[in-house]
Amino acid sequence: MNSSKWSVSGGGPVIDHWLTRKCDVARDQSIQFRVNFTVTSDLNWIRSCLRIDLQGFGLPREEHFVTGLFTAEKLGAFVEVKALHPEEDETDEDESRVCLVVNDDDVPKCLRALSSHGDLMFLLLNLPAGKGVQNIGNVDPIIAFRLPASLEFKKLSDEVCDKIRLAQNATWERHLNEGWFRRRSDAL
Repeated sequence: MNSSKWSVSGGGPVIDHWLTRKCDVARDQSIQFRVNFTVTSDLNWIRSCLRIDLQGFGLPREEHFVTGLFTAEKLGAFVEVKALHPEEDETDEDESRVCLVVNDDDVPKCLRALSSHGDLMFLLLNLPAGKGVQNIGNVDPIIAFRLPASLEFKKLSDEVCDKIRLAQNATWERHLNEGWFRRRSDAL
């Protein structure tokens, strides 16, 4: 398996950083992780998003799947993901690529796995019928493979978050010095 190093892009006046890593799983099949760190519009929180691009797997035309991203140390999770097929993902014209979007509430669970120093297990399963909490113990995966460990993600994500915090602190200090506040009474 070929695996690239994590790379960082973004920054600038809009605090928006992307960490990406691509792994070639087999001939004409790859997975790419795209992690975005940005601040919320009110500058109070660092928001993280995770997209997983799957290339060449011939996935069924489902709208939702369950993905498992975890380590042997039990870091990670099984999470429901929304599948964006090429015609739904305006950023891509490749017919064999599917983008899996992880819900914002589930991203921290996946980042724990990406931040570990162990190999990652990646599974993709059909979403079981029903509502609420589900058990996927008896569901056969559509895709299953192991990804080599990366020691870079934790270091790079910490550096990016530190840069964002510095920008947040500078903005808050400027707001304090200039006497700015956000009117909240209209929303209460």
